[in-house]
Amino acid sequence: MTTRLSKKKKKKKKKNRKQTTTEHTEEIPTAVAVCEFPSETYHVVGDEEKLSFLRRSMPEGLCEQFRLSCEQFAVRYWIIDNSGSMWTPDGRRAVEGSRSAVTSTRWDELRDSLAFHANLSARLCAPTEFLLLNARPMSPAIVTTGLGNPDDEIRRLLALARTSPFGKTPLCARIRDVLERVREREHELIATGRRVVLVIASDGEPTDGDVRKALRALHPLPVNIVIRLCTQEDDVVEFWNNVDRDLELDVEVLDDLISEAKEIRAYNKFLAYGLPLHRLREWGCATKILDLLDETRLVPAQIHELAVIIYGAPASALPHPDLGWKPFVKALDAYQRNNPRASVWDPRRKRERFWFDLHDLKTKTDAEACHLM
Repeated sequence: MTTRLSKKKKKKKKKNRKQTTTEHTEEIPTAVAVCEFPSETYHVVGDEEKLSFLRRSMPEGLCEQFRLSCEQFAVRYWIIDNSGSMWTPDGRRAVEGSRSAVTSTRWDELRDSLAFHANLSARLCAPTEFLLLNARPMSPAIVTTGLGNPDDEIRRLLALARTSPFGKTPLCARIRDVLERVREREHELIATGRRVVLVIASDGEPTDGDVRKALRALHPLPVNIVIRLCTQEDDVVEFWNNVDRDLELDVEVLDDLISEAKEIRAYNKFLAYGLPLHRLREWGCATKILDLLDETRLVPAQIHELAVIIYGAPASALPHPDLGWKPFVKALDAYQRNNPRASVWDPRRKRERFWFDLHDLKTKTDAEACHLM
């Protein structure tokens, strides 16, 4: 079923026009944080241990969603925009260790995401191809992770991500590359009932043709598309939302963590939109309710479903809200107070809090919950 997303709210920041012809050579301001990648190495382990590193930072339900996504999607393709404008210092990085967000270049914001997904792919043995738009002479433009040699895979991905952005934005050519790769797998995908994820991480419009035409060629294929925007520019956000509306494809358009948290608050302010949930949406998953977070107010049954997605099997034992709103909220409150992994850093409020804001939920009567949410 095609996913159609509502238009993103326009940003009010001053536009930084895309520099596409030459490499940006100005020194990055000292106030801008520089992305640091993990230096540890990774090793393939047993099924029960594969998610252990995720369990340290997120609830069991989200860990399970990452695992299920590996079963649902055979391979992931990341098209990485490393054009010159990615040096623009209007990015925003969520620094997990310090529980804060800092200003950075767009490239450093994206590198954080690449580091997470490469590590995850390598640990879960989930094949992922990372494809740069622009390659320098004698330097690789493609790195594959998740094939069983994590140490080498991570090393090569980190080297790829440390290259300096330059050049234009030939997105259409890279989309055609992915198209051919998916066509080669089409019979296998159909036979196994699996799909692929295409993530396009970019801060601008393509400079090499009609991206609608390039993406439309994917229509008959089992592909889910994530557009990961790395910009605050109004015209770019509007461009990609128009592309989304024009295509009959499974498309998810994502901003950075903080922008997404603000958009979700407009519909579902009870939810602390934390980084683990944002990473799951970047990773690609078949859980459609996550597409609705920034589109519409969730009804009580959907709030219950979201609790199960985040907290896992224990949340499925909570009283169903359709049978009584107050018992559901009371049980959810008790669960969160007794679960050490029930809290997350909220980028909007800039503090640690429960995933579900019980104060907000408690203010709604049964009728309000059913008809206003």
